[in-house]
Amino acid sequence: MRFSDAVDDFVQTCRSAQTRAAYRSDLRQFLKWLSGRSGAGADSITKFTKDNVVAYLDELRGRSRADSTRHRKLACFRQFGKWAVDERLLTSDPVASVKGIPRRRRLPRPFSLDEANRIMALPLNSTENALRSVLFFAGLRATPAGSLKVKQIHPDRLTYIAKGGHERSVPLFPGLKDILWDYLASHTDMKGETFIFRNSYGRPFSRRKVEQLTKAWGQAAGVPHCIPHRFRHSFGTELLKAEGSNLRQVQEAMGHADISSTAIYTQVVQTDLAKTIAKLPFGQGHNNPPRGSQ
Repeated sequence: MRFSDAVDDFVQTCRSAQTRAAYRSDLRQFLKWLSGRSGAGADSITKFTKDNVVAYLDELRGRSRADSTRHRKLACFRQFGKWAVDERLLTSDPVASVKGIPRRRRLPRPFSLDEANRIMALPLNSTENALRSVLFFAGLRATPAGSLKVKQIHPDRLTYIAKGGHERSVPLFPGLKDILWDYLASHTDMKGETFIFRNSYGRPFSRRKVEQLTKAWGQAAGVPHCIPHRFRHSFGTELLKAEGSNLRQVQEAMGHADISSTAIYTQVVQTDLAKTIAKLPFGQGHNNPPRGSQ
């Protein structure tokens, strides 16, 4: 079977449009590399071998591609390999034994209190105000936030389609609940299947649209690097700081499949704590605590 045909069939099995686009891109780039290496015979699924995959990943490393990029591509190849075996296009998965690529996790970068206050103080129209509140107080990624439907807003919870196509829910922050209900009350044409954030054609806000809006808010508020994920980082960090919270609760609210993704937020909280301690009066140029504190 032609490799390109197998790629087209495989990506149709992905539930998320974003995943389909990413996997198609990764596999086509691999096929292009194969063409340069093997010539006319590259477009055959038999070329999907362990040796070729390892050589490709090694070449990417030689081009100084980030470990996260190589990790993502290997994850794609693993899914493709499993699918090809299930479809009996291959007798065995050639990448099953390929050594994993360690990923350096970047620390979340939440907004400072001053930055958050400046963004929240911006006078926005009702649609952008509702979107801003969803990003800040529900911690949704750009795509799930932009594609929220009326039926996903409940009296006490907000449900959404998370990364990987799984449905998740998060309790409604009281302030967010008021904003969303007021917004829906002022848009009486919105029904269950209606997208809350929609363009003139009734289609949901794309990830790109959400990114454009947050960038504009950042420019207006004087906050650099104002991207949707920083709202999510702020949500997770503040949840972890809240009295009585624990990692499991934050994991559930963030929709993380792996608690290690949640645990990285503890490093941000510890960094904030260290900065706070450094600002204590007896920490400024003194080695000893004040008398009576021992």
